[in-house]
Amino acid sequence: MRSWKSSLMAGGVCVAVSFLFLSACSSSPVISQTLEPTRSESSTSSTPAPAVEVLITRDDSPPEVPESCRPEKIASLFSEFLADVSAGTGVNLDLYVSTSRFKWYADAVGATARVGSAANDRGSLPSYISARQALGERATGLQIAVAYRRSDDSGNFEFVADRSAGDIPGVLPISVGKGAVECATGKIMVWSWGPPSARDFAPMCPAPPGRSNHGSSLIACTQSAS
Repeated sequence: MRSWKSSLMAGGVCVAVSFLFLSACSSSPVISQTLEPTRSESSTSSTPAPAVEVLITRDDSPPEVPESCRPEKIASLFSEFLADVSAGTGVNLDLYVSTSRFKWYADAVGATARVGSAANDRGSLPSYISARQALGERATGLQIAVAYRRSDDSGNFEFVADRSAGDIPGVLPISVGKGAVECATGKIMVWSWGPPSARDFAPMCPAPPGRSNHGSSLIACTQSAS
């Protein structure tokens, strides 16, 4: 058991996020599959999210963890959401974001920074996503580590993504973030990330055998104990 606390800063405003992660470490075989976009098919976007190869390099989830909060499902949701946003057209957020248990969507990037009380307003999220798309928002998931939290039946995750936009300098491509999915619906209830701040990243998941952590696939795993 370990606690995590992080803050995103923008314009002097701080969004603090705190989760309690439950995790265990064990080895598991690498599971590779190509995830076709399921949610995006009925979204308002005219450009479907592309198929994404997801490599599960560790999944030691206890049997009681709901399917919707295991690495495979959360990685699929994560990659489809980023692909839909990156397509640059309308996104049906009801396919991805919880309505009943939404807490916040925080983003500490550029002039459009969504922090503080604004991050708690789900009603303004569609216009915010549209504003990001107008700036050429592009993001591709690189790694995502998942941990189930029994106390509120949620799947907490931390991720690394390659992110760019018109208001983001291209020198530092790596952005990190954290979030949570409600297991009952398999939808996002918490999301926090910021502008790219690094050239590289420390892997959160085991590397696939014979492959690097810097390939074109999204690598997913349960979070390791530390």
